[in-house]
Amino acid sequence: MVRAARFLLPCAVLVLGVSVAGCGNSNPATSPTLTPAPTPTPAAATFTLGGLLTDGTSGGILPGIDVLIMANGANQKTDSTGHYAFTGISNGTFTVQYSAVSYVTQTVTVTVAGNTTQNIVLQRAP
Repeated sequence: MVRAARFLLPCAVLVLGVSVAGCGNSNPATSPTLTPAPTPTPAAATFTLGGLLTDGTSGGILPGIDVLIMANGANQKTDSTGHYAFTGISNGTFTVQYSAVSYVTQTVTVTVAGNTTQNIVLQRAP
């Protein structure tokens, strides 16, 4: 004759410490209430503002040109290929200044509404 074994499982408790219905504390008035986790706030979108600087006379690339975003003071020099790139720029309109010895300083208003390219041709100073 085969006997059926009976197994009794203890009441399970969720990792969050909330009792499973029918085990222990099942009184809705005193049982803990689950609250959903807050929805994380998405980070503000940021973009890249960059471009290429060239000489207005020769058309050649201009490495080492100072590029300054006036509103936040961010500045850098163009690289050896005449390029610059600011990352982490928010949407908006910015005044950008391009300057170097022997060149006429150029100030441009740039609107950033996504990744933005602003190429500049600098003229030699008279």
